[in-house]
Amino acid sequence: MHKKIILCVSFLLFSLEGCAPTIIQHVLRPAELGVGNYTNIAILDFDGKNGKSIARLVESTLMQAKVNGNPYFKLVDRTRLEKVLSEQRFQTSGLADPSAIIKIGNILGVQAIITGNVDAYDSEDLNVIEQREKYDPRTKQSYYYDVRCLQRRVFVSFTANVIGVQTGAIDASDSEQTDFTAKQCQGGETIGEGLARVLTGGIEFGPKEKMLREASLNAISKFVKKIVPQTEAQVITLKENDDDSSILNLRPTPQEKTIAEGMKSGCEYAKASLWDKAISSWNSVLQVKPNCAAAIYNIGVAWETKGDLLKAKEGYDQALSLKPGDSDYIKATANINRRIQEKEELDKQLVGRTKKELPVVQKPISPKTKTVLTSPSILAPKEAQAASPPPSVLTPKEVQVASPPSPSPSGKSLVCIKRTNVRAEANDKSKVIATLKNGEKVENLGKSGNWYNVKLSSGLTGFVSKDLVNEIQ
Repeated sequence: MHKKIILCVSFLLFSLEGCAPTIIQHVLRPAELGVGNYTNIAILDFDGKNGKSIARLVESTLMQAKVNGNPYFKLVDRTRLEKVLSEQRFQTSGLADPSAIIKIGNILGVQAIITGNVDAYDSEDLNVIEQREKYDPRTKQSYYYDVRCLQRRVFVSFTANVIGVQTGAIDASDSEQTDFTAKQCQGGETIGEGLARVLTGGIEFGPKEKMLREASLNAISKFVKKIVPQTEAQVITLKENDDDSSILNLRPTPQEKTIAEGMKSGCEYAKASLWDKAISSWNSVLQVKPNCAAAIYNIGVAWETKGDLLKAKEGYDQALSLKPGDSDYIKATANINRRIQEKEELDKQLVGRTKKELPVVQKPISPKTKTVLTSPSILAPKEAQAASPPPSVLTPKEVQVASPPSPSPSGKSLVCIKRTNVRAEANDKSKVIATLKNGEKVENLGKSGNWYNVKLSSGLTGFVSKDLVNEIQ
């Protein structure tokens, strides 16, 4: 009898404490360096040793850079670039004069130019002798012997500058370097050190130029990752059991069975990416136990995966308020706050680019917005639902009849009455992204308080103070 009880307890413990189900979300992170307002760019040769080769590699790498399947930058054709530079009697490198940058940029029709300086592009060989250990099975002893090796080190370092065509000023600058070392020893043995293992998964000792090219590509890829949004894999843990379930409860009540079945079936649907069905399963749990933090948290995961970050945040916040010490809830809350903040920056970087399958942060519903729901908010207890609070995590069947009003374009143009700074946001502390001259005209996209949202002739959008411009027909 005692053995049967022990076996039952062990089985229940295993079922509740087993590996929690996880899902992988692919999250688009904003670029570290804010040059997202530039879509059309040109690459000029870098100054310094092998600057032409570095510029070509930067160009080819940026041409392959995509976000959601769409090219992130439009690059000027190299043949056209060299033709324009030749006609204007400019060299392809060394354009340090802002006026030259502005002139060439306007002729090419680009918003920014990337150029820079190669600080190091070198290699060195060194003959070394290393000791090896070998075991002799006949004598059952180890002995040491010397091996002659050729050690080759390549080092590439450069600084890249992103220069805005409107001002000729450097908007972003980045320095990268790669140190690559490899050895080739007697008998064809090859050994890698430093970044060699990262680059080749081992080491391929080869000609100097080949190794220098690999080192260059490694440094360039680090630069490109800083100016292009990157997709990262994010692992999220689901809750398969109610936080309050007991491993010693050998006779669960019908209510507890319903909760367990709803939690488990929701996880199975989630692993199959059937998120609407998963939400429905976890919603059935909340009908039995409205304050089930695990179900609320899982629904937050569902909304995050579906792209509704604000609904996900509401779910995570409520789960954390119910179970303040849970590490999964703490981690999810911190992560969703970061994602919402990053989404604002990402939207700015994607202006003028095709947005394909990007998660949209919905604005909070205003009091004047009418929302029709086929079922009540699944996060709020029935008593709270009667008071009609702001919607929490909503079921998949919701239909929004109206959305918050936003300012519409006036259809008029604006003219600058004095030298005017164009800012990234509608406040005087925001970054200056362009400067307009007295009398210059821009397109009026709408008004926000004391600021106009404007579009420049280059396609760049930003904000100008209403005191510095006049409306014209």
